[in-house]
Amino acid sequence: MERSKDEFPKLWNLFRSVNTLSHLRDIIKNSIDDKGFVKDGASEKLASIRKNKKILESTLRRKLDKLLNQFRNIIQRPYFTKREGRYVLLVKSDRRKEIKGIVVSVSSSGATLYVEPEELIQLNDELKKLEVDEEREINRILENILLEIVKKKNTLLKVIDTFSYFDTLYARANYMIKEKCIVPSINHDGRIVLRRARHPLIPKDKVVPIDVEVGTDFQGLVLTGPNTGGKTVTLKTIGLLTLMAMASIPIPADVGTELSFFDAVLADIGDEQSIEQSLSTFSSHISKISQMMKFASDRALILLDEVGAGTDPIEGSALAISMVEYFLNKGAKLVVTTHLTPLKLLAFRDPRLRNAAVEFDSKTLLPTYRIIMGFAGSSQALEIARRCGIPSEVVEMARKNLDEEYMKVEKAMEEIYRKKVILDEELDKVRENQERLKRERKELFDKIEELKKGKLEKFVKEFHHIESEMKKLKKLIDSSIHEIRNTKDLERLRKMRRKLDRMEKETLRSIGERIDSILRRESDLKLGDVVRIKGTTTVGEILNINEGKLLIDVNGLRMSVPISNVEKLEKGRENAGTEKPEISVNVEKRVPTIDVRGLRVSEVEWKIRKFIDDLIVGGFNRGYIIHGVGSGKLARGIHEILRNEPKVKSFKLGDPEVGGSGVTVVEIK
Repeated sequence: MERSKDEFPKLWNLFRSVNTLSHLRDIIKNSIDDKGFVKDGASEKLASIRKNKKILESTLRRKLDKLLNQFRNIIQRPYFTKREGRYVLLVKSDRRKEIKGIVVSVSSSGATLYVEPEELIQLNDELKKLEVDEEREINRILENILLEIVKKKNTLLKVIDTFSYFDTLYARANYMIKEKCIVPSINHDGRIVLRRARHPLIPKDKVVPIDVEVGTDFQGLVLTGPNTGGKTVTLKTIGLLTLMAMASIPIPADVGTELSFFDAVLADIGDEQSIEQSLSTFSSHISKISQMMKFASDRALILLDEVGAGTDPIEGSALAISMVEYFLNKGAKLVVTTHLTPLKLLAFRDPRLRNAAVEFDSKTLLPTYRIIMGFAGSSQALEIARRCGIPSEVVEMARKNLDEEYMKVEKAMEEIYRKKVILDEELDKVRENQERLKRERKELFDKIEELKKGKLEKFVKEFHHIESEMKKLKKLIDSSIHEIRNTKDLERLRKMRRKLDRMEKETLRSIGERIDSILRRESDLKLGDVVRIKGTTTVGEILNINEGKLLIDVNGLRMSVPISNVEKLEKGRENAGTEKPEISVNVEKRVPTIDVRGLRVSEVEWKIRKFIDDLIVGGFNRGYIIHGVGSGKLARGIHEILRNEPKVKSFKLGDPEVGGSGVTVVEIK
């Protein structure tokens, strides 16, 4: 705590200012247990009700035991249970008339009736009354606690606000760690520089990081390229990351990213056409942009998707240019996406604008989702049409129908882009070679350091041990030779000879294993390799390699073993050996469970025995077997199997809250 006080003084002072509400806490603590239930000692009346309830339940159970013995020939099972809050017996449906009482419920098969014997009706009624009294007293206690909370409402709300603030801090820190985010540099000049930025809602393994900027030495960005190339995602990424930074939320990007605070972030993205309001796609865009123009200023960020689309291309281009110039004249920072060539040309002419393109692979006719600053992208409409199945003659006719001036512009942009691609490929090769040389150089130095620091010392230590073993063997041989010279007992000589041979073999084997352990390099194995422990069928996957030892995962269990004690399995042999236990775990109780309802006794035996084996392998000491009630034949068969199973410590039918007589609880030795 003292460390927190020194490192985070503002948070510490805020934490210290929180009212602990000790009086309210004591009231709740004295009345409510850790599981949220009202304690017996919350009031004298509640304690008395629960005491009488226990006495009555004890009386009921004694009565039930007598009834079970009395009606043992007509009951389905020699146990009682609860139905609708009343204690009942499980009676065979065809023997109903032999017992007086009320049928409370019927099993799904109809073979079992849940009957409340008339001897229990009064006791069950008394128990029900006590339960009602208990509920009323609990409600009274909770109402009193609620009144105390209401009295402290304002203080409590202040505490909630403070801890909500702490909670948001924790959430932001947790998100930063989980998503590998950064806190960007912040400015107030409208400068946005994204480095390997990721859309926060696209999974990390699918998103393509982007590098893009606006507001540096130019005011607006015109983003072009084919459909599905990533233009809209880029627009959303810029907007979302800006808003996240303004909300003090770390952003998924690399160091070097810079964002600005704006008075307004205004976006027109997507198709907002409305039948009810008689708005077409074009009209909906224009309506929204007209509202955005009211708030445009040098403190605004404007994001426009497919500006000028949805109408005549000539008129749409003219309108798009005028709207872009309007926002630029207002001083706003601007990012627009478009397919319109006049807007691309405007970005070449106007120094306030910069072109950027989403990259398109001309070989595969697929987008790469990378952003290329300074280039205008082609929409690739004709190539995409060809890929989508439009006949070649139609595509060629379309190409001939294009305006000659338009074709010149497109070809010029394509040529510039082609040269850029070639240059990028060469640069990638250079960078790749540089990285490879760096890796190889590092690996070489690491190996040298490893030999210097660790391996040589290990060799010296092990060979000292080997030398000691050899000296012991030599001493034993000398002693044996002396003894042999002084004896004439041939049988004794033979025994001594065999002993020497055995000692020699054991010593050489020990030396061999040590040398093998030294020579076995950790680099022969890597994370994810599947290995088998020598002399066993145990197979596991390598989780960690550290100082000659492996941490392996064997069906969810983690084991640490020396490298010399394992052998690597080739692909195709990974599953040889152990089987993964087929255990279903009850999430609430964390108890393994198997459901065999609907099966015959002959069909469940191997399942039950395998379930017991899986419990042992999984480290569980208890499990649930769900068999249902029915006629009881399946449960009796299962109990007979468990009775003859030496690994089973005990078994019994479940309590009412876990299924009663429809479940058997088995305990493992």
